[in-house]
Amino acid sequence: MKKAVMYGAGNIGRGFIGKVFSDSGYEVCFLDIAAEIIREINERGEYPVRIVSNEGHRDEIVKNVHAVHAGSEQAVSAIAACEIMATAVGVNVLPRIAPVIAKGVIERMNTGRAL
Repeated sequence: MKKAVMYGAGNIGRGFIGKVFSDSGYEVCFLDIAAEIIREINERGEYPVRIVSNEGHRDEIVKNVHAVHAGSEQAVSAIAACEIMATAVGVNVLPRIAPVIAKGVIERMNTGRAL
């Protein structure tokens, strides 16, 4: 299965981008710092998203997901192995996640995977 990394497991990360990745056939690895979110995603392996429109709403289940701590070596490995990656973090967080992303890109290059 194709692998996607979603840096940030908040409303945008899970409710929009992570869902789009999953719907497109990717296994999604969320990178976050919130231990409770990481635990719940890993325990369930899925999560609900409510789709709201003028006609009402419906709930959909996003599957093929897991999560790791955003600063861990697992995060670096996930970045190195993925086919696609996105971030949904605040602008003030970007400088803090850049070193982990850089390590993942370096690991990817060292294993011969093209960017």
